[in-house]
Amino acid sequence: MAFARVVGTEIMDGAGAPLYLQGVGIGNWLLPEGYMFDMMKSKNYESPRGLKALTYELIGPEAADEFWRVWRERYFNRDDVEALARDGYNSIRIAFDWKILFDARTLAPLEDGFALLDQALGWCREFGLWVILDLHGAPGGQNGTNIDDGWGHPWLFLSEREQERTCAIWRVIAERYRAEEIVLGYDLLNEPLPEVYREYYPLLDPLYKKIAKAIREVDTEHILILEGVNWASDMSALGEPFDEKVVYQFHKYWSACSTEQIQLFLNFRDRWQVPIWCGETGENNYAWYRECSRLLKQHNIGWNFWPHKKRGEHPSPYNIVMPEEWAAVLNYARTGERPSLQTAQRAFDKLLDAIVIGRCERDEEASQSWLNP
Repeated sequence: MAFARVVGTEIMDGAGAPLYLQGVGIGNWLLPEGYMFDMMKSKNYESPRGLKALTYELIGPEAADEFWRVWRERYFNRDDVEALARDGYNSIRIAFDWKILFDARTLAPLEDGFALLDQALGWCREFGLWVILDLHGAPGGQNGTNIDDGWGHPWLFLSEREQERTCAIWRVIAERYRAEEIVLGYDLLNEPLPEVYREYYPLLDPLYKKIAKAIREVDTEHILILEGVNWASDMSALGEPFDEKVVYQFHKYWSACSTEQIQLFLNFRDRWQVPIWCGETGENNYAWYRECSRLLKQHNIGWNFWPHKKRGEHPSPYNIVMPEEWAAVLNYARTGERPSLQTAQRAFDKLLDAIVIGRCERDEEASQSWLNP
């Protein structure tokens, strides 16, 4: 392979051919999300921090640390990459929390964390999947919700220290992976600034420029991927492109699958002659998946289905069958009624068995609705 490139409104592969991204998001691995554990009715346990607290409360710190070690080993590994390549996907977007890769106090790189990414890149090289590295949880928090594991406010935009830390971690990541041709690009911030923080919108583009400057000091090859505001649904806060290798990302959930619904993104592409990419979509039904896939294909917009594996009411390529004992964990999270240690331990042990891709329910229609609509 060779580095992916940007040529006008196209993303090109290493051979110079147009690259149409058809991928999946690797969520809940390096940044666990409460809704994938059915915790959305339990405010204390929605975030990665809250989920860690849940395990500490129910099975104790030693068993909890072991649970999360095994979780990272089993939730996403070579078997997942092989399955996704076999299914027909050509790319993955790996969501990560910065605290998986860096010491939160000193910013020292954590080799145990980077080893997980190193392995993932190796598997993707083996099976030919492009990789997008997605900073889902940034220092200080970029959206002020549970999914950035911050402190309930997008402090990243108000703190010079957190901005400098964000630039520093991206510089380290870029320096480490600057020669990795399987890495398509760096997704600088996931879903910054919901609409409630509209007053901070003018701060986004300058921050992107600061991060880009730090990356370009060590890596001039990889594509930079920029998301708009309000859950990546609004590009109005983004200005004129400031780098020759940039892709603009939007997310699409629940809205009608019509040209009118994405016209503002098409206008942005036409105005600045840059590629756009639907970096997250899904959480719906088969019919909507097919309609969305057709719409995006019609307008030459690649897509990334979120996520590749989860429990929940909406179909994913692989669906986790939660153990019966999980009901006792949910009851504790919602009512405070503590299960026995034995019951809680069985719930978490069986969950670790259930997340292995070979034990998940493969949903052929979910994949085919996107790949062959």
